[in-house]
Amino acid sequence: MIDLNRERHSIGVAVMRACEVLPDGWTVRLDLENGSGTVCLIDSDGDCIDLDLSLECFSDEINAAIERALRQEES
Repeated sequence: MIDLNRERHSIGVAVMRACEVLPDGWTVRLDLENGSGTVCLIDSDGDCIDLDLSLECFSDEINAAIERALRQEES
């Protein structure tokens, strides 16, 4: 079971990390609604990258998007 207070903190940390390390032109968009949320990674050309994530924690999905952006930019 997820510790909600810890996850809330981890989401904040992941958002701050995105602001610090995302490559120029890349965006992580969080789409939130009552009961759910999704993470969308947008590359420097404005294209949405399909992440196909189904991780347990929303913070993990944000971090996975950041890692994908960093890997794509390196190649």
